[in-house]
Amino acid sequence: YADAITEESLAQQLHLSTRQLSRILQQLFGKSFRRLLIDIRLSHAARLLTTTDLSAEAVATQVGYGSVSGFYDAFHKKYGVSAGSYKQKLFR
Repeated sequence: YADAITEESLAQQLHLSTRQLSRILQQLFGKSFRRLLIDIRLSHAARLLTTTDLSAEAVATQVGYGSVSGFYDAFHKKYGVSAGSYKQKLFR
């Protein structure tokens, strides 16, 4: 999840078509590849924010976000607070 990965590259590694992989993920998890990857990255980011002293920027990079602002937007959308606020509230 931390590496740059695409649905196409994963399908190729699994010797599946992109369409087959998409159907399998939808059946197993009820989510698209993109949504599943975002959810995995954000849950790991939340764990890193609460268990390490890494900055939000460092966490964004570690969980595979190439853009810190993209990470901030996605984190806020999922958790309703900024990554920095999330970390500060848990370390008070």
